[in-house]
Amino acid sequence: MRSPPEHRLDYDPVSLKMLSCTGWSEAALAAECRFLTRQASLQGGRSGEFFWTFPPPR
Repeated sequence: MRSPPEHRLDYDPVSLKMLSCTGWSEAALAAECRFLTRQASLQGGRSGEFFWTFPPPR
C-alpha cells in the first residue's frame, strides 16, 4: 500500500532516505537525526547513516 499523496513524501530514490514529508521539513528531519545520534552516543548506543541503537533499559 502506498502513502496518500497528501503526505507529500520526498525521499532519495536510491537510499530511500526520507528527506521531508507532511509535518517534517528537511531541516527538522536533519535536526532530529543529529539529536538521535547524540542521544545514542550519550547512552552507550551506536548510530550510522540510517540507524540508531540504544542499550536495553537497566
